[in-house]
Formats: sequence, C-alpha cells, structure tokens
Amino acid sequence: MRIASLRHATAVAACGFVAGLPGLTAAAPPVTWRDFKAVSRTPSSCPEYGQYSRVPHEPLSHGPLKLPLMRPSEECRTFKSPAVEKVIEDMKARIKNPDLARLFENTFPSTLDTTVKYFDPKANLAFIVTGDITAQWLRDTGNQFAHLYKLLPQDDNLKALVKAVINTESRYISQYPYCGSFQPPAESGLAPTLNDYAVKVNVNPPVDDDVVFECKYELDSLAGFLKISRSYYQNTKDTSFMNDNWRLAMNQILKTIKEQSQSSWSDDWEFVSYYNWTGTPGSLAGPVPNSGNGEPKLANGLVASSHRPSDDVCVF
Repeated sequence: MRIASLRHATAVAACGFVAGLPGLTAAAPPVTWRDFKAVSRTPSSCPEYGQYSRVPHEPLSHGPLKLPLMRPSEECRTFKSPAVEKVIEDMKARIKNPDLARLFENTFPSTLDTTVKYFDPKANLAFIVTGDITAQWLRDTGNQFAHLYKLLPQDDNLKALVKAVINTESRYISQYPYCGSFQPPAESGLAPTLNDYAVKVNVNPPVDDDVVFECKYELDSLAGFLKISRSYYQNTKDTSFMNDNWRLAMNQILKTIKEQSQSSWSDDWEFVSYYNWTGTPGSLAGPVPNSGNGEPKLANGLVASSHRPSDDVCVF
C-alpha cells in the first residue's frame, strides 16, 4: 500500500503505522568521523557545563532562596533562539515569586544552552547530547524539545534544528533499529565516546561502535522518534522532513515491531531470534536470560521489548 498524501503519512505515523515504501535507500554515511574537522559551537574559553554548573553564579534571585543564575554566558550557549528568550522574559515578568522565576530562567532554555553539540542546517544533521554523556538517545531528544515545539513557527533556526534531529535519527534507525543511543554523526568530526557498559557485550545483529553508543532494544526509543516526528509536523505543517531516510526508518520500525510481536518458537518449534544482547563475564552490563534472547513469549498482539526505559531487563 502506498501513502496517498504526505499529510496522511504523518497522521498515520503518529499512530505508529506507516505503509511500506519499496525501493528506498538511506543516504550512505561517510566512512569515518576522521574525514571531517570538528568545529566547536562555543569558544575554546568556555568551560564544560558539567564543571560550570558545580559553582553558583551571580546574580542571585531576590527571593528567600537566593537562587544562582546557572545559564552559561551568552557566548557559551550551544544554540540561541530569540523566541525562547522572549518566553523567558515574558514569564519572568509574570511570575511574582523571584525564586520560581529564576528556576524557570535556568531550566527552560537548558536544552539549547547546553546540549546542542553539532548542528549543520545545510547537511540537515544535528547531535544532541543527553545530560553529561556524549551520546544521543532517541527517547530523550523527543522530551528534550517537548517544551519548545510550540515555538517552531516563530523561529526558523530552531525549526531547522529539530528537523535536523529527525533526519539524523532517521539515519540511525535505518541502520540500527534495535539500538537506542548513538554516537555523533561522522560529518560532525566529533570523536565517538567509549561506553564502558558496552564493553564485553555481545549484540546481534552486530553494530558499529563508531555509530552506536548502546544497543539495548527499548520499544519506547522507537516511540520517541515517532513523537518528535509527529510533534514537528503538528506545529509546523512542514512535510519536508519525510525524506528517504525518514521513510526507510519508518519501514525499519514496522519491521522491528512485527519481529517482536512473534512467538519465540516457529510452528515447527524452532527457536526464533531477531535480536540478541547480553553481557559476558567481566562486563559492567548484566546478563540477559536465555543466552541473551530474553524471556520466552507467545504471540498475543503485544510487542516485546528487551529492556525498559530504565535500562532494566524486561520480564513481561
């Protein structure tokens, strides 16, 4: 079945169902990040935010809590949005409690201030880190931008950033649909980060550690990608994000859901495994039951997940 219209495609995607579109291929990523020069989004004089945030900074709020101003200085912010700054000023004028106003001022722009490590609107690629770990989680990015979607029509640069996040994640999913967190795209020139919890872990289908940070299969990671795609369209009505990368990612999501909806055994009682993950002796990650295949299951209309959003192994 082919999608009749792009608008219909988005509506269907929001519900978690997209028709298969044959003949689609994702754009081949570059060979290695070493082929590119990393360009920092902030001056070299700017401290890492993890270090900066350990010390209270003035001016303090005028309330009884005397809360510090914890935003990086303007030149050290990883992304700037006039629309976001306007919201902050409007809310500071409305909130009578100065401590609460300062809390809003510190937290509302945090995603843009501290986590946009790479953004190239021409390449339509971005890399958004999660907290203090230099990796991008599918689940987390949808939530990191959740409070900003309404501002997309007011800020073309912010709109382009979210669109680039979608395209980057489309490429991730088209390659490794069972994985939930990823390294910087090669075009960024940023070096991959070693994940200690992925050392001595066996994953099948095998992954490239220069692309994948961690490959625990968590169904909500794929749902996070649907969330950010749907939210972008709902607030912009822009369908240009539905390129070949995105369509292939949607096909991969449907394929994964179908695979994980099946019983652990075929009709001939042969064991069926589409994904296998387990820590070996000496790894920091714990073992997964049944030699990495997880708990046995019988097809019942539900979709299995190897790990919960908390990264714990699923039982049911």
